[in-house]
Amino acid sequence: MSKIYQYIQLLPNQGRGDDFVIKRASARDLVLCLPQPENIQREPHLIPDVPVKLVLSTTDRLPSFIKDIISKSQDKEIFGDETLGGLCLNGREMPMEIFLHDVLLNKKDPSGKMFEEIFWHEYVHGAEGIFFNLDGCYERETPWSFIIQNKMLKMDQDVGHDPFKKTTLPQDLRTLMEYFRKGTDLQQNVSEIFARAACAYMLTIRDAKLAPEFGETSLLVSGKLGSKISSDLKRNLRELFAGLGTYSPQAQDKFFEEMPMMMARIHVLYGLAIPK
Repeated sequence: MSKIYQYIQLLPNQGRGDDFVIKRASARDLVLCLPQPENIQREPHLIPDVPVKLVLSTTDRLPSFIKDIISKSQDKEIFGDETLGGLCLNGREMPMEIFLHDVLLNKKDPSGKMFEEIFWHEYVHGAEGIFFNLDGCYERETPWSFIIQNKMLKMDQDVGHDPFKKTTLPQDLRTLMEYFRKGTDLQQNVSEIFARAACAYMLTIRDAKLAPEFGETSLLVSGKLGSKISSDLKRNLRELFAGLGTYSPQAQDKFFEEMPMMMARIHVLYGLAIPK
């Protein structure tokens, strides 16, 4: 059983509805429950010690209020069924609020590994850009990945690149690819590519017990994974590059130009020490 799943289950309930319970915890405590790398020391002070509101399902159906939120979204085709595992409810704002379909995730994977991955994915959406201001308080700036994504979309617009103009993809697959490319309005279009890169980072640590060294641009620990690459890691990498593949060559070049900064930001989000 994953450490974070066990930790969250032991938290006291601090509210409930007909089909969900509410728990609260420190972001720092939650992230420190994620798999520990053996090659790099963690620095807890890098992780914001801010409260996270966790909304957990108590039935195998989506909570009614989550369905209501989805029904008002232009992306309801993506999130409109019972298979949704989680959702960052605060968009690009604070405080952090994360829905996790606890019952469904536990039913699909009693080991808690799926729960761990979905938590981290939604946490990245909610935590990216949080920093200490000069007054010693936490603020959240516009997420860096959102800015880069908009620059890439603008580059596509400037060169007239439309990845779906001549496509013969079925509508459901096209909708999914647009989601990987642009994100969703439910999360204020924060970058899905960045979230999947962050998940690939965490899953590499889980699979190999090693994190990419600070400054590396590879999401994989070179030569260390071998046959240990999990289906979860393969899926996240596949979805990352599926989304990236919808961009023009110019925008893809921008992505790879920014990849060192992306890796550095994921590194810090995970609470790993930066070399002096």
